[in-house]
Amino acid sequence: MLKKICKLCNRTYSHSYKLFGRGCFNRACERLMIDFPDNIDDKEQYFCDVIARRMGKIGISRTKKYDLAQKYLTLEYLNMIDYGDLSKEKDFIKNEMSNISLIKTAKETLDVLLDNSKLNKDNESFPNITLNKVYRLYKITEKFNKRINSLKYELKKIGYNEEFIDIVEKYLLNDLKFVFDTSKLKIPMCYKVYYAMQVVLWELVISFGKSAGFLLSAELLQKSLIANKDKEEDYYLTNQKILSEFYFNEQLTAIIKKLMKKYSSNKKNIALNEKNIDENELIIVFNKADFYYSLHKATINIEGNKNNDGRWQLKVLIKDKYDFTDPNTTKEDYKDSLLGSVLNNCGVVSQQYGVIRPYNVYIVLNYENFEVSDYEE
Repeated sequence: MLKKICKLCNRTYSHSYKLFGRGCFNRACERLMIDFPDNIDDKEQYFCDVIARRMGKIGISRTKKYDLAQKYLTLEYLNMIDYGDLSKEKDFIKNEMSNISLIKTAKETLDVLLDNSKLNKDNESFPNITLNKVYRLYKITEKFNKRINSLKYELKKIGYNEEFIDIVEKYLLNDLKFVFDTSKLKIPMCYKVYYAMQVVLWELVISFGKSAGFLLSAELLQKSLIANKDKEEDYYLTNQKILSEFYFNEQLTAIIKKLMKKYSSNKKNIALNEKNIDENELIIVFNKADFYYSLHKATINIEGNKNNDGRWQLKVLIKDKYDFTDPNTTKEDYKDSLLGSVLNNCGVVSQQYGVIRPYNVYIVLNYENFEVSDYEE
């Protein structure tokens, strides 16, 4: 018997049905709650008749009933996809179904005569919305639901940030890697769904990241999801709990003291920025935990005045651009930090989708009685 392609799963089958393999047909009947009388010989034909009756299109041809059944089931699966606004796609399929009628329209007749496959604006806007493509997209969301719930369950059990790192690393690198698929960027229907799944994933990481102590990473990632997509914003950190952590950061303190020791001798005031010293001296790459994951290559500017006792009143500005543009691909990148590289590479894809939006970060620190004399190389 000639092999046929199932319209739902796209696998081959060889029995008498015109549209579906047996397993897919049974699932479609269950989904649409279609039962069969005992004396029905051709269940698939009966299936299409039931759908035609539901749609009030009893008198259409057998071929049109089969076409209607596919579109009806396509709409059913579109309605079951919980991610992204697919209202336009649904309206398109509804319009396609309403155009299946007993009598051909003048345009349909003309299309046949001209061998024109109904090229119109709707078709151009929603090319190839087939039952199989919608079904596969639905299955992806089903897979996502299962794995995001598993991630949520594991994160609820953690007790400290090392566990958080291990779990997020595992899921982004393996279990949920599929949502960062760049091949879907130019397919409107898929783009909307993958965009929405990425937002859900990042919001979950943000929520549990806060609980695990990654306060700055969580805040900056959260801001990136709502930042202006058309114009880069300037964002000033105001969270006092996070700001206080900068004052106690030994790496930052050491760099400030090093710069002050080098440039403040015999001065009563100071201003260090890209205009008056080598900008490379002003770069800080944090090497620990929260700051490492949130600030990439930050730049510091320093200005201030010297007190009579030799200590300084300083204003330190830390600035960075929150964005993901360069994927980490080398062994050295992954050796330095596996999670850092994975987060970066997922961030690159999310920025291409427009989920993560770049913006400028500014962190202002005010030091009173800053001691420079105790600095040692």
